[in-house]
Amino acid sequence: MQTAIDIHDLRFAPAGEVILDGVDLRVEQGEFVCLLGPSGAGKSTTLRLLGGLMEGSGDIEVYGESPHHGWRRLAYVFQSPRLVRWRSAIDNVMLGMELRDGRGDKAARRERARAVLERVGLADLADRPAHLLSGGEQQRVAIARALAVEPDVLLMDEPFSALDVRTRTELRRQMVELWQETGLTVVFVTHDVDEALALGARAVVLSRKPTRVLADVRIDLPHPRDRESAEADVHREAILAAFGDSRAEVEQEIEAEGEEAA
Repeated sequence: MQTAIDIHDLRFAPAGEVILDGVDLRVEQGEFVCLLGPSGAGKSTTLRLLGGLMEGSGDIEVYGESPHHGWRRLAYVFQSPRLVRWRSAIDNVMLGMELRDGRGDKAARRERARAVLERVGLADLADRPAHLLSGGEQQRVAIARALAVEPDVLLMDEPFSALDVRTRTELRRQMVELWQETGLTVVFVTHDVDEALALGARAVVLSRKPTRVLADVRIDLPHPRDRESAEADVHREAILAAFGDSRAEVEQEIEAEGEEAA
């Protein structure tokens, strides 16, 4: 299997503050890897360095190239959808292609944009202005915008964390289906253990700052997953155990999620 992402001894210390302290991570083509850790653990920083949005020291390769040279193989989905609110859903998707590839053939861009909107379940809302879409619909447009540039690697920075529980659950299910259909390599940042259990093939557990990898837990469960099963409990315990002194904080976050769902 081809290596999509190879990170070795990644360090980041702006203004002398050590945030990342030697992070190592390898992701094979087609894997869905969740970066998991408590708030302030350097998860988003790692993703931004991987995406070439910031620079640190150490080695980062995307299919054998630096993010600077391999950026066309990457697409980013942020926590906020970052849509142009007065543009329609389809025009927001087309904007991503315009910014990456220039204006080119507008009819071809529109056809591709409509196809990816259908893939995320928004074909009927393609012409609706972004500001009239719900939060979950806006995040679907952001995912469609990323898919439309046909990346090999999708970087996702807590994209569902600001949504209600029902919408998060639906988008998690849909994200797994998209991953299975496309064969994309996905690196997904989350602070939620249950979200990692619902989505990932691996959960890479990061420490508090200065950040390092505490554990790399393989989640060998078929989709769709029953998070209440005994098998899920075994994987959950392996992930939580890796947090060490931060375990209590992480368990409190999971409990808060459960109370919100109720």
